[in-house]
Amino acid sequence: YLIEREVIRVGRSEGNDIVVATPQVSAIHLELKREGDDFRLIDRESTNGTRVNGERVSNVVLRDGDEIVLGRVVMILYSQAASPKLEPVMVRPSAKLPPARPPIKIAKPMPPGSPPLMKR
Repeated sequence: YLIEREVIRVGRSEGNDIVVATPQVSAIHLELKREGDDFRLIDRESTNGTRVNGERVSNVVLRDGDEIVLGRVVMILYSQAASPKLEPVMVRPSAKLPPARPPIKIAKPMPPGSPPLMKR
């Protein structure tokens, strides 16, 4: 899910931006708030709580690769800001390859019961 808004709600109810339809997830389980290049996770007093990298949290700034657990659902944050910026690269054609050899022709299989072509 690409996060393009300032605040994203996650929960079981249909009105959330990300709907997680499992009984362990609260109606409005958590919010993700954009803070510059970072995201802050705020647990909205969910019944079963929220874990980030195995720790129960209520309000935490997320980092690239953080594992968010809601009940039995696992989400991983991949931040575009943390991704390395790719620079254009000049690609030069490789040296010319020698021409391919002509294909080898293989004889058709002989019908069953045909005499051998060679004798020993």
